[in-house]
Amino acid sequence: MPKLYPVHLILTGRLCLVVGGGIIGARKALGLLAAGARVRVVSLDFCDGLRSCSHELELIEAAYCSEHMDDVFLAVAATDSRQVNAAVVSDARDRRIPVNCADNQQDGDFIVPASIRRGDLCISVSTGSASPGLSMRIKHDLEAQFGDEFADYVKILGEIRELLKAARKTEQSPVDSAMAALLDSQESLLSLLRSDGYLAARHAALQLIERLPE
Repeated sequence: MPKLYPVHLILTGRLCLVVGGGIIGARKALGLLAAGARVRVVSLDFCDGLRSCSHELELIEAAYCSEHMDDVFLAVAATDSRQVNAAVVSDARDRRIPVNCADNQQDGDFIVPASIRRGDLCISVSTGSASPGLSMRIKHDLEAQFGDEFADYVKILGEIRELLKAARKTEQSPVDSAMAALLDSQESLLSLLRSDGYLAARHAALQLIERLPE
């Protein structure tokens, strides 16, 4: 496997194509949907996981053809047919569209790592296809380490950072030192999120910032 360059793509509002309506296609499609993409799925049949989300997806019940690649930003080949997957990869390459090939990662342009999401926090793990099982084990360890409260913690950090930047437009160092103080108080803020919720933790974070020297 060649060396990989990790990147998180901004897919909001962009059309992505998934060819394949089975379990793997569903996982790929729903992952793209969670990232804010518009998702077109092409298959002769669709699993229940895709049909249950038909109001959010563009489902095309047909054999794949190159026209399905029209206006697409990113493509995924996820069928159980090596021939169909190869055609998707070839068409994507002809149009200079990045493509992922589920049954042979080295045929595509990118791989999809094992990831966990906690609001705006996204942590991804990859072994470069050497051991997907190890990626999943590490993912499960991270899920236990980073609980749901991290979504609100990251939200609080983002909100306060924007408040500080607006108040001190020309002074970056006070913003940096204030954010460092919030990070140093991570455990106490996370504990407060678990016990008393978002508003209490946000109030405590703001109080902490107000006590810092100018």
